[in-house]
Formats: sequence, C-alpha cells, structure tokens
Amino acid sequence: MKAGIKKSEALFGWKESEVKGKCLCDVIIPSHLRESHKQAFSELVKSERTSALIEQLETIAVNKSESEIEVILNICERNDGKHLICYIKNITSKKDIDGMMSNNEKKFRRLIEISSDAICLLNKNSAIIYSSPAVERMLGFSAAEMAQRTELNSIHPDDFLESKRIFSEALANPGVPFSFQYRKLHKDGKSIWVEGTMINMLSDESVKAIVSNFRDITERKKSEEALLQSENKYRSLFEEMADGVYKSTHDGKFVDVNPALVKMLGYDSKEDLLSIDIKKDLYFEASERDNAVMQDNTKGL
Repeated sequence: MKAGIKKSEALFGWKESEVKGKCLCDVIIPSHLRESHKQAFSELVKSERTSALIEQLETIAVNKSESEIEVILNICERNDGKHLICYIKNITSKKDIDGMMSNNEKKFRRLIEISSDAICLLNKNSAIIYSSPAVERMLGFSAAEMAQRTELNSIHPDDFLESKRIFSEALANPGVPFSFQYRKLHKDGKSIWVEGTMINMLSDESVKAIVSNFRDITERKKSEEALLQSENKYRSLFEEMADGVYKSTHDGKFVDVNPALVKMLGYDSKEDLLSIDIKKDLYFEASERDNAVMQDNTKGL
C-alpha cells in the first residue's frame, strides 16, 4: 500500500507508517474476501488498459478494529503506467439510508395492502395506472382489470358530470386536494357510494400521478336515507294530526308547532305562534308552566 492520506487514516484507523508497502487486500479487505480480491487485482494488473478508470467495485472493507465498512473502490492507472491508484469512498451511511428507505417502502406497501381505504393512481387522461388491493375488495375488479379502465368510465352514469368536474379541477390545480362523493360501478353491475379526495401529484417525481383515495360509504348512505325517510314520515304525521302538537325549549320558546295547534290557539300563522313566550303568553300563572316542566323532568321527558 503506497503512501496513505489523512482521510484514509481517519477512515481505517491505520497510520501511513503502519501500512506503507503492504498489499491493499491484506490491510482493508476482510479475510473471507481477501483471496478473491487478490486474484481480481492480479488480473487487473495484467489486463489491457482502455481508459484511466480500470475498475469500479462496491465491496466490504474493514478498519483497524475489524469493523466492517461498505466502500466503493475506484481503481485507476497512474500516469507512469507502472502503478495503480485506488480511490476509496465510504458508502456505509448511504447504504444505511437506502436500507431504511427500503424498509419504509416495505412498511408503506404493507399498510396499503391491508388498508380498507382504496388508492388509485391516474395519469393526465384519467387512465388508472395503479390500484391498491382494497380496490378489488371494494369494486370486484383485479389490478389488471382496473389497468384497462379509466377513472371516468368507472363512475355511475348519473354521477359522471360531477366526477368529470372533480378530475378537471384536480388536473388544473396541482397539489390541491378535492373532496368527492359519488357512486362507482362494481364488477357485478351494482353501484357503491364512495367518499374521498383527489390530488394532482403529476409533478412530484416520487409519484407522477393524480392520486385518488376513497372509502366505501354505501352503508352510511343507506342509514342516512333511512333516517331521512323516518324524518319525513314523522313530519307528515306531525303536520296532519288533528290534535295540537308542539316542541319547545325548557325556558318557554316554541321550536315547532303543527297546523292544528295554530288553529286551536287562534293565531293567524305558524310564525306568529313560534314568536311568543309560552310561560308569559299561554299560561295564566307562570308557575303553572314551571310545574309542568318539573313534572316532565321527573318523568325523564
């Protein structure tokens, strides 16, 4: 090993005087790799030179304390044509970062695979270039089948214009998330309600796609529809009852009254009745209202 440099001393822990004149492989190459490296170096010395850089090799080296270091060896020919120069670059930290990134990518991919939320990546023409496993569970189409479809032809016909508007808005506004709620078509012909966001990340080098992230809200929609029907039914009964019925606050303000009560109390309109103070305007004695409220509280009403 010819004259060392300060960086080499810092990297490997050897002083120049300790290694000068020694074979490079005997100093920095681990024993289990030493013979193969010596043979490779021997072949390099005998080979014909076609450029100043003879070989670039990524390998494992060891320092004075026998700790392993990942390095790149750039082996070049010296100007005198008689010697080789080896430039050594420590890539251990880079490898650590690459390893961490690889692990993070695996974790991220696993999270996507088990997530109940679906993810589709779209190109600028709305073609689907990636669909997560949740898409197949949700819509019945495999990833290969989804790759033959577009976002827009996956939508219920009645919601097509809305989905087209959302896609156009996302395409025109990179980085801005747009919320949506519409129906997608299932493979078996039925439709399901989905809710999600769409964001244009075409300019992001790590994504290069429009990201559509959505979840199935079909059961929630059914519940909302059932509640609406129940409310409509209640409203119909409330409005058509022959008896006077009302809802009020504990402090004596009407919340709602039915037409029968308006007529019963002689008011011209529902609005007029809603504006009065129950305790003051309907009871001869204010205490009667207080007693009525107290009785309701006792009954848990």
